[in-house]
Amino acid sequence: MSTAEEIVEAVGGPDNIVSLTHCATRLRFQLADASGVDAARVESIKGVMGAVPQAGERYQIIMGGAVQNTYQAINELPRMQGRRELSDAELKAAARAGGVRGRFAWIDSFFEFLSDSFRPILGALLGASLFITFMSLMSTLGVIGNWADPRTELPPSWQFVNLLWQSVFVFLPLMVAYNASKKVGPTRGSGSPSWRSSCCPASQASAPPTPPTPRPSQAATSR
Repeated sequence: MSTAEEIVEAVGGPDNIVSLTHCATRLRFQLADASGVDAARVESIKGVMGAVPQAGERYQIIMGGAVQNTYQAINELPRMQGRRELSDAELKAAARAGGVRGRFAWIDSFFEFLSDSFRPILGALLGASLFITFMSLMSTLGVIGNWADPRTELPPSWQFVNLLWQSVFVFLPLMVAYNASKKVGPTRGSGSPSWRSSCCPASQASAPPTPPTPRPSQAATSR
């Protein structure tokens, strides 16, 4: 019996598998009944690095770098043929069915709104975190001073590196507002003006100065 066949049998057979997807290292099963999984048998299968039960009827099997080949082998089994692959919307609905998000539409809409607002800028946040890690490493090795201390004077080149990650967080509200405005429907960029004056240093600098409070004249004071 192949690894793919053993995995299918260990999770309860084809009839117990509602859907199957995978990430970089894991097979992700949505099952009809997670109690039908033989965990000891799963972990004893050759090539399986571990099993991770999830909330609801979900189950994950860690395969490491072999996950793609194992996924294809499972789908090519004769017993798995004829099963229609679920769409993304159906997979989301099945995953939410066992939790609070599937019971209250407003909660589902709220989390979807947050997800769509932040997902496009995850790359920028990841890039900023890499620069922060690099700066911390250089400070630990003594190449630069304590860059987190505003009193530390960094060389111009390191000031530029420091500026790269800071700029992401300075403009983060603008990026979130832009993505949120696309989600709710207005034209692109309509969500930015409300944040621009309060979050962007350039906008703050361009704002007209507040006129000084008039002071009484010296003559009036002498009286």
